[in-house]
Amino acid sequence: MQHWKNLIIEHDAITQLTVNRPEQRNAIDFSTMDELEAVLSILEQDTALRALVLTGGGDTFISGGDLKDFQTLLTADDGRRMAERMGAILTRLSCLPVPVIAALNGPAVGGGTEVALACDLRVAAADAYFSFRQVTMGIMTAWGGAPRLLALLGFARSLYYLLTAERITAEQALQMGLVQRVTPEGHAVTGAIELGQQLVDQPPLAVRAIKQTLRHITGVPFEAAAVFEVQEFSKVWASDDHLEAVQAFFHKRPPVFHGR
Repeated sequence: MQHWKNLIIEHDAITQLTVNRPEQRNAIDFSTMDELEAVLSILEQDTALRALVLTGGGDTFISGGDLKDFQTLLTADDGRRMAERMGAILTRLSCLPVPVIAALNGPAVGGGTEVALACDLRVAAADAYFSFRQVTMGIMTAWGGAPRLLALLGFARSLYYLLTAERITAEQALQMGLVQRVTPEGHAVTGAIELGQQLVDQPPLAVRAIKQTLRHITGVPFEAAAVFEVQEFSKVWASDDHLEAVQAFFHKRPPVFHGR
């Protein structure tokens, strides 16, 4: 376990990253951005990384940007630079080659919703909720939240929640596809780790290829998407993991994958 000022990293079969500012409801300030950039530089080079669970300390996932810290941003250019920086951090998070799972241990509010949407999958405790509160502060999403929400919910529902700031409960989010699993209160991290373990048990090369393919073909015309899909398929077809899976199938034994 590594303790930074605002982050905690736990390396196990599943790597867990916790934004740990519970007194500030895990709001993102400039020092947290510094640490996230540093941690992502480590994770991007970690060849042993198989899955990442992102959560918040205490009873909140992430409450958005730290308004106290951001009071120094007085001009449109100041706001743009902050938004571009945090947006780039979330793009790097979403581009990690392994599944990234948000464990919503509590509310995801404002920019916290955008952090959750930048993850590949989301597991929410029963008492967690989403609230796109940006509009109530006279602003809007800026960390990639709008395009990600649009891809998940479509135009009308995205517009509705962005304009009303109405809460989306965990069960509502499950029905909408915003989250993939709902756990009892206090068990979001456990549920996310269990999901992560399911994914870690799969052949690593295939997991990475599937994520890369879906990211690459989003919004791409079918013909081009199909070509890319076949290219990725051919790589994993020739892998040792595929051969191992076939041999295990014929010999009726569990496969042992090595990621090659």
